[in-house]
Amino acid sequence: MADAKITQLNELAATPDSSDVIAIVDDPAGTPETKKITYANLGISLNTTHRSSDGTDHANVVLNDTHRGSDGSDHTFIDQDITIGASPTLDGANITGVVSAITYFFQADMFENPNNADWTVNSLAGALADTNNAALIVRQMADATESGFGFTVYVPTGATNIVFDIVSRSEDGTSGNALPKLYVREISDNAAVESWSAGTNLTAVAMPANENFQFDTQSIALSTLGMTAGNISQFEFTRDGANGSDTLNGAIWTLLSIRVRFT
Repeated sequence: MADAKITQLNELAATPDSSDVIAIVDDPAGTPETKKITYANLGISLNTTHRSSDGTDHANVVLNDTHRGSDGSDHTFIDQDITIGASPTLDGANITGVVSAITYFFQADMFENPNNADWTVNSLAGALADTNNAALIVRQMADATESGFGFTVYVPTGATNIVFDIVSRSEDGTSGNALPKLYVREISDNAAVESWSAGTNLTAVAMPANENFQFDTQSIALSTLGMTAGNISQFEFTRDGANGSDTLNGAIWTLLSIRVRFT
């Protein structure tokens, strides 16, 4: 073909094949020579290093560096070392805090039933149809006798707190505070199942003067409950109606669900 400038050649309007050949100038600062290179080899070369906007090559993405997008604009998106062996903390997605992604959701009919002497409080708050919405299954706890239900979860390594999202209501619209109480025992590798802990009162859940479901969230440190991350934990959740902080006097506390999370 006749001599032509590169700018005069036909355009390849598609992704090059790995065997396609590209012109390249080798050693332009020394003894320059125009050579050819396959698209495959050029791709390997491009992927070997990261080039920041000042023209410096790096084997890894550099801490606090400005990076150049494909449109030539500069961006400072990465402000931490994310190389292997580093410990970055990313807003909203803490790599060291992925325990927040582990969630357990228990509806009333999914709880375990304290109906034998292996439970620390052998008194069951049974599952039954909600009196206002019969398609919903709930657990009811009176104030006269401590009763409850159980659930078992894996506590992820790295967790320091356990969070409970409780959905409940006053059965008859009486206002006051219902006081949850929590017992726990741990199951660890190649060890006997622990004895039940003493009961720990959570924060009282306020019930307004209506029969609507209330959404309550509270967090407690694993250390307060004597728990160790990385084990399986069984809980018994009861109502401490005899405690003076429970002011939902003479009324039933109706519980729909509990979500268990970790931070």
